[in-house]
Amino acid sequence: MSEKAPSNSTASRSKAREQAEQKLRDSPRTVQTAVQDPALLLHELQVHQVELEHQNEELRRALQETEEAHRRYLELFDFAPIGYLTVDRMGLVQEANQAISGMLSVQPSRLTGRQFGTHLASEYRGHFTALLKRIFESLDKRVTEVMLTRSDGTTFWAQLEGAAISENGQPGDWCRIAVVDIDVQKQVQQEVMHLNQTLEQRVEARSARVRELSEELERFTYDVAVDLQGPLRHIETFVDKLKKHGQHDEESRRYIEHIQSSGNRMTVLTAALLSFSRASRMRMRSVPLSLDQVFKDVQRKMRPSSRSGRCV
Repeated sequence: MSEKAPSNSTASRSKAREQAEQKLRDSPRTVQTAVQDPALLLHELQVHQVELEHQNEELRRALQETEEAHRRYLELFDFAPIGYLTVDRMGLVQEANQAISGMLSVQPSRLTGRQFGTHLASEYRGHFTALLKRIFESLDKRVTEVMLTRSDGTTFWAQLEGAAISENGQPGDWCRIAVVDIDVQKQVQQEVMHLNQTLEQRVEARSARVRELSEELERFTYDVAVDLQGPLRHIETFVDKLKKHGQHDEESRRYIEHIQSSGNRMTVLTAALLSFSRASRMRMRSVPLSLDQVFKDVQRKMRPSSRSGRCV
């Protein structure tokens, strides 16, 4: 409320002054009489002096407020956590804060009035020129990533985000650019890319090893199945001879039948092993499978072993 009072009083006095002047213009005789009266003239001068003193006081107060606002702006500008620049169309730095000076390890005096492009790595100076061109084409924000060079020659990644200063709704002759150090983010990004490439190489190597082992397993399965066919044929042949030429009691015949049944089952399993070896080289096709039937087959095949009290 205290800041608005001077403005209201000033407006009131200004309005009263205008009304008084208008009244004096409308009444020339009164003015002449007043001017001829020394007492009234002195009073008018004293009133005018007081009015000027009030105006000077308001001007001093307004100037102090302006200087305080400017000081706060400079503090915010200088101590901002990111770099700020004011640059003209030619790339000359008009203002620079402490953050960008710290990033580049140079004094602010070595930034202002000089080309900011000299602080970019040579391969990215064209990026900055293109950024300025796009900034002054409109009032929209423009962003690019460049590599900046410190005073000691070391480099770091930075993001530049700039926008032109408006003049009558159009881009003026200056722009503001925010500079953000993104070197850590870039390093992390490069490490992630390297890890991805390494992971792809490891996956490819593992896949090649799996294919190699799968081929070895196929060859081994095929060789085992082929090698088992000869002994199984011998077992079947000798079992047939025992059944035809020998005299056996009931228990011996049961053993022979069990051997023959196991041999037949081994023949079926060997044939299935060969089929599996050949099928592994073909595209797999899924089909429904009845688990009840599988359970019944296992139960039927295990019944002789359970009766004799031992596993075969």
